[in-house]
Amino acid sequence: MNKFLLDIVVPTYNRPECIAEYIKEFSNAKSSNCRLLIFDSSIDNRTEEICKSSKVNNCIYYKFSSNIDVDKKTILSMKRAEARYIWLCSDTRLANIETVQKEINFLNETAEIILLYPSKEGVNENYNREKKGSFFVENFFRLTTYGATICRKDLIDKFDTELLVKNFGGKGFIYPCSLVIYSDGIYKILSGNFLNKLSFNCESGWIKAGTAMGIWTKNLQESLYKLEDYLSISSIQQIIRNRGKCNNMFSKRGLIRLRASNNFSVKIYKKYKPFLLQSLNCSKFSAIFIALMPKLVCFIICNIKLHFHKLKKSIKDEV
Repeated sequence: MNKFLLDIVVPTYNRPECIAEYIKEFSNAKSSNCRLLIFDSSIDNRTEEICKSSKVNNCIYYKFSSNIDVDKKTILSMKRAEARYIWLCSDTRLANIETVQKEINFLNETAEIILLYPSKEGVNENYNREKKGSFFVENFFRLTTYGATICRKDLIDKFDTELLVKNFGGKGFIYPCSLVIYSDGIYKILSGNFLNKLSFNCESGWIKAGTAMGIWTKNLQESLYKLEDYLSISSIQQIIRNRGKCNNMFSKRGLIRLRASNNFSVKIYKKYKPFLLQSLNCSKFSAIFIALMPKLVCFIICNIKLHFHKLKKSIKDEV
């Protein structure tokens, strides 16, 4: 029997401020059967210094080369975990460790994958069990989000790292592909508020680099079509449609945000049009109109909305 019940696995790259907040949250939780594993491939040693100076029990730091492929890093990080269950989390969303601890008795030997549905109400219940096909088709968009799933260690041990990287590497979606290929067990779904926002805004590396559109259309779809041996073409097409509907990035509001951050334009629309049209959550006309909008106008709209939401939240807190 493994000493720890849960390992929280956090791959990180050039986000020392995020990791500092992660460690603070973990230390406040005072968990004895849970560990925080930081897997760092940053180009400097700021994250390493934060981790090694924290002196927090059960917080372990690992260093990777800064040029490691994100897919290989993800799999290797999970492989190095040793607890009975492994929770792969993003470095931009805090794991609500205390809430998970309250529900830790939910983790048992009958579930290979536990899918976590973040909900504002924080209601936790085991409400569904399904076989692989329909489960992945209906929930795949959640499985591509770090923090959405907890897996049993013995499922992770089945992963053939080199084979996965060879077949699916370079697309950034190896983790859900791994679950599709290797798991044929029972899936338990738990609803609860398991992820917290950081106290400061931190854009993803894809948005900062201006590559978000290509990642979430072309790369995602090419990665999915490599699963033809495991899922039917119609199932893959449904996953793509579901992903578009559930991803605000392809709504009018999301496209305005992408335009403001230099991730959407007429040139980008033309480049990814065949892929984008499969994922749009608004009309084609709306997408073209937003692509033609001045970037400054979109930036102003995003900031007005941000201030409005902050004002609304402060009024609600006062009430």
